[in-house]
Amino acid sequence: MSEENIDINKVLKTDEETSAGKTKVSHRDSVLQEALLIDQLVTQKLQEQRSLETILRMQFSDHQKSIDNRLKVYGSIFMIVLALLGIWGYSEIEKFVRSQVGTQLDARLITPEVKKTIKDALETQTKVFVIGKIDPLNKTISGVRNDLANLQTTAKLIDPLGRTVRDLSTETKSAKLDAKKVSEETATLSLYYNVRSGERSALNQLITIAKDDQSRKGKLAKALLDDSSLYFQEHKYNLTQSHVMSVQTKKHYRPAAEEIYDGMYNHKKATMREAYINEIGERNFKYFVQDLVKIARDDPNLKVACRAEAIIEKLTEEKFEDFPPYNEVQRWWDEKGKKDVKYSNSLHRLSEVPKKFGIEEFDSIIPLFEKIINSQQGMCRSHSSIAEMYLSKHDNLSKLSKGDKDKAKEHLKIAIEECDGQNHAIFRYASLLYDEGKKSDVIGMLSKAKPYVPDVIAFEKLCRSTFPNITNEDGFKKLFEVK
Repeated sequence: MSEENIDINKVLKTDEETSAGKTKVSHRDSVLQEALLIDQLVTQKLQEQRSLETILRMQFSDHQKSIDNRLKVYGSIFMIVLALLGIWGYSEIEKFVRSQVGTQLDARLITPEVKKTIKDALETQTKVFVIGKIDPLNKTISGVRNDLANLQTTAKLIDPLGRTVRDLSTETKSAKLDAKKVSEETATLSLYYNVRSGERSALNQLITIAKDDQSRKGKLAKALLDDSSLYFQEHKYNLTQSHVMSVQTKKHYRPAAEEIYDGMYNHKKATMREAYINEIGERNFKYFVQDLVKIARDDPNLKVACRAEAIIEKLTEEKFEDFPPYNEVQRWWDEKGKKDVKYSNSLHRLSEVPKKFGIEEFDSIIPLFEKIINSQQGMCRSHSSIAEMYLSKHDNLSKLSKGDKDKAKEHLKIAIEECDGQNHAIFRYASLLYDEGKKSDVIGMLSKAKPYVPDVIAFEKLCRSTFPNITNEDGFKKLFEVK
């Protein structure tokens, strides 16, 4: 700029010296020269303006590149500021040009026409220049305003969406809480149905939940317990019950007490455990009350426990609560029931009997079986075992003492009369009768055993080989006419 800037006074002074040397130049030519000089001066200023414009463009381009990497909103605001600075800068340039050139014109121009012409040209060029810069800036400002308006519109759209998202978040939290409550209630209902199916563990859980009677879950559990109580009361007095059935006859039979004892505790099927308990009631085995109390208290299936309590009431004529967990039964036993010997037994002592023993041990084992029997009905297996020990004292039955033989017959007869399907006892008793020549009685015994044998053909062969003297009897033939 220092080389391009021309001192107006110096230029005008040089012009005067040149004019003074020309004595024959007309006044009009002098004026034209001055006009040309002023025109050069204006052109020079316009060039300076263009240079300034170039510089501003470069600066603006640099700023624009940095602004492009930022957010649109901040870039637009920066453009507004830059536009305002540009307008202010061009306004100052116009004022400067007008003041400088106007001063020189006022000092040098002689005619108003020339002065007016230059002034009009200067104004025209300045306006064109300034307008040319302002219009793009105005468009930029308008674009920024449009962007701001769009942002405001978007904000208006986003705000309801934000509220919707917040509402959805609140509803989601509420839904999760509701789902948790539903899940808890579903789990409680599942426990209830498990109780009705007989699960004692589910009952214990339901009782624990019902203790919190202030919560919704606790209230639900209490209501379900009340409903399950009604269900078990109906089951307790249901006339349709399970019975012990023979595999061979498909009909009810009277099992030995030892089988009942083992089945009520150890059978895998709950319905079979109920069947053995019902058998106790049907045959009035009061000495099983002790075991029935344990079943009512401990059996994992509540239906089995329910039947046990019902049979206890039948055998003792006591009255207890009609629904599980049957705590009243245990209290009655502890306070009163165990004092009555008719409600107890020694069946648990069967575990003391050796699985294998010899003749020399008979004298100690027979008293143990007699204590287990204790004049109680249904101990058919124990009776049969005692009889077998008496019969096994000698290899030949004919050499047995009359006393041992009579005792064996006595125990075998009890086993056959009190229980069904005691085939071993029946066959041994038939052997004693055959030895005594009682053929018809032997056939009668065999007829009792036949329905419960798994293989009739094998049984017939055994009978023919064991009792050959009765094979031609009509009763024997009729016995095996139907296989």
